[in-house]
Amino acid sequence: MGDLFGMKTNFPILAFLVSGTVFLSANALVAQENDRLTRSSAEEQLFELDVAYRAAPGDDENRRAYAKMLYALGNVWEANDVIAPLAAKASSSADDVLMGARVAYLVGAYDRAEVLYERLKTLSPSGSEMHVEALEGLTLVYYQTNRYELARGIEIPGSDRESLLTFMKKFEGEPHQVEWIGSERVARLPMINDYTQPGALPLFRLEVNGHEVEFILDTGGDRLYIDEEVAAKVGIRSIHQRRSRYAYTGGEYVSEPLGVAESVTMGEVRLTNVPVVVAKWKALGLTSDGVITTQMLKQFLSTIDYDAGELVLRERKGLVRENFLASLGGNPVRMPFWMSSTHLMYTKGSLNGRDGLNVFMDSGLAASMPLVILDETVEELGISDTKVDIDGTDYYWVLIETHGIGPLTRGATQALGNVFVEEDAYDSGGFFRDVLVSHQYLKHFGSWTIDFETMSYYFPEDSRIRAASSISTCFQCREP
Repeated sequence: MGDLFGMKTNFPILAFLVSGTVFLSANALVAQENDRLTRSSAEEQLFELDVAYRAAPGDDENRRAYAKMLYALGNVWEANDVIAPLAAKASSSADDVLMGARVAYLVGAYDRAEVLYERLKTLSPSGSEMHVEALEGLTLVYYQTNRYELARGIEIPGSDRESLLTFMKKFEGEPHQVEWIGSERVARLPMINDYTQPGALPLFRLEVNGHEVEFILDTGGDRLYIDEEVAAKVGIRSIHQRRSRYAYTGGEYVSEPLGVAESVTMGEVRLTNVPVVVAKWKALGLTSDGVITTQMLKQFLSTIDYDAGELVLRERKGLVRENFLASLGGNPVRMPFWMSSTHLMYTKGSLNGRDGLNVFMDSGLAASMPLVILDETVEELGISDTKVDIDGTDYYWVLIETHGIGPLTRGATQALGNVFVEEDAYDSGGFFRDVLVSHQYLKHFGSWTIDFETMSYYFPEDSRIRAASSISTCFQCREP
């Protein structure tokens, strides 16, 4: 594979699976007579809906329309607050219950999402679209809460979730069982490569079924990924199979066995009964043995500490968590995130001074550029005429003046385009996906912590200073 601007031309970006979502597209949420809903048109409508809602908060139609537009714009916390009273009514419609369940799921309120999906299942006729939505939603709730055994009572043939459901049914016992080695309940996994190089991702040494392996980190991946040759060597037990496609496969579908690792040891912690995706990996030119992914990190309070050069896994609840959060000081940078599908994490950010954008947090972009941008976002920013095609590929890049998440805005950089392999990637999640932010942005802030208990990211106190005082390296900002 040739090297291009410090990135591999096959772009080993692991997050872009085509895993159908249970959410409606944004343009289905608010009817448009002719044009597809855009961020600009949605923001204009939101202003009008906000005025109407605040003028008559007791009007259910105003509340419903306002919640739907908030949802489409990715203002999921506000949407949750607005729709919750409607969804909770004994006389609520199936549409309101569905919206309430969806948003509760996004913000990690899985108990409430489960209650609402159960109500939706009762409200809707068997076999109807709403009934399928309820069953798919329950499947995802059981998946996130490690209760795979409850999936055995669900049947939804032909669903986008059928592969996940079948895997959960065939899975024996409780997944991701945590065993601490030592009393501290903190595990440290050193980064064993020079992750500061353009295009490099942090690499870690761990053990799978007692065999030493070397995995990269990618928060855009779902279950633990293992190369097929490595899986055969370490003895991964296969229980199901699926077809998926990724950016690193050039958008082509590949068959992937789904299996179980008896144990995964990461420093001072061992996970047993671990769900695994066996990937065609090294045969396509990638060099690591596999990938540490979101569902692995989700079992812990997880910190990617670039300054110390290590991944730190702490007990997700209890005193260890409280002590760590206290150690962040009085003013850490905290920002909420939400999670759609099985693992796709989003927060709010900005590009070129355009605030309120939805940012997909994927640390697995193996490129010198820190961003992947959507064509629709390029149009929204008015920079279509600045596109530079990358010879020999379908990709392009555009120059970005400023970029960041929350208050952590950095300066000029490049954004890579035409990478996502899903159809309608911009709004297929039910809200706009404006941009992807990855490792080459995150590494500048020393560390970032993912707290799934409160669905929050934490960055160190000095992150604002780092953002203000540093300028992102811009590789090849003019045409070669």
